[in-house]
Amino acid sequence: MTHQQNQRINLKGGFNHFNCFKIFIFCQLLLAACNPILSYQPPATPSPGVRISPTSRLKPTITSLPVDQMLRQLPAMVTSLLFYDPTSGEAAFYKTDNSGNLELINQYADWEQNLSIAPGEYQGDMHTDLFLYDRQKARGWFYIIDGEGSIAMETSPTQAGSSWDVVLSADLDQTPREDLFIYDRNNNLAEIYTIDGEGQLSLMQSHPGIGKQWDLIVPGEFIEGEYTDFFFYNKEDRYGQFYSSDGAGGLIPVLPGQVLTRAWDLITPGDFNEDGWTDILGYNRLEGYGEVYSSDGKGGMEFLESYPGWSRSWDMIIPGKFSGDEHIDLLFYDKTQRESQFMTSDGAGNFKFLIRYTSWRPTWNISPGRFGDSNQ
Repeated sequence: MTHQQNQRINLKGGFNHFNCFKIFIFCQLLLAACNPILSYQPPATPSPGVRISPTSRLKPTITSLPVDQMLRQLPAMVTSLLFYDPTSGEAAFYKTDNSGNLELINQYADWEQNLSIAPGEYQGDMHTDLFLYDRQKARGWFYIIDGEGSIAMETSPTQAGSSWDVVLSADLDQTPREDLFIYDRNNNLAEIYTIDGEGQLSLMQSHPGIGKQWDLIVPGEFIEGEYTDFFFYNKEDRYGQFYSSDGAGGLIPVLPGQVLTRAWDLITPGDFNEDGWTDILGYNRLEGYGEVYSSDGKGGMEFLESYPGWSRSWDMIIPGKFSGDEHIDLLFYDKTQRESQFMTSDGAGNFKFLIRYTSWRPTWNISPGRFGDSNQ
């Protein structure tokens, strides 16, 4: 597989040249002109979609709301974004300027299609790398990112499972490199893999009988300790369970689980009350309702805030630092309507509308990370 850099890939769709890549929030105006694959030709500067300023239309009804250890490690570092289109194999890295403008760092048009991507610090160098998982071919490999939005190294493919449903990076051993957490629903199995620095996986521990009922699993700092913890969630029963990790591949359930008030379609982790522990933002699409539960570091959860009146069509809610301060912000993305909203927070549960974009490509998958050094 090559990584030949192609003409620039616009967030709305379309090719042209450009060169820069890293962060979250997005830029200027679009032009029209069509391409058989993409919906328009971009102007000379990056333009993911139509930008609508905060003083124009569609201010959300959200009045308050504000990811994990990655976001807390560098308080002033703004989050970069990877946009990947599984239908075409196109990818683009973007950064922001803290004001809602997005700048393209780098793009590729030749990635394989239908990949699952797990960002993580697989080299332990404070830059976010990528693990790419091809379920159909039961294999995975790593892209090591150089801190400038370019692929410095592609590792050789390694054998992977053919039925992995969840693939997450997490700090699960005593090395500086992050590891992989795997959940295989069909086989009622969770697995922990270490990574040797050359992109080869070694099974550290297997957890058969973990349950087939889990719909969502998110990592975070939920329990006091030095390793990544997990929150497992079953939508039908509205039931959540914390698991801590022991640094040797073990997963330990913490306290009895908890039945929550609503069925959640999305879960976004983040320290929304800034007490040092990862909290849980749950979103119910049918009701257009968000709510935050805080964690106490001991396996307990407490209702913190609710947010009625949200849109009923968000497909992704992505946490990150997009405004240049220490607070956790959010990107809301609606694939059907092809629009997004960026919201900044004040660290006290209050959320402020920053900018809205329309005409985004409906097939993007978006991952946050530190893919470039734009905040020097």
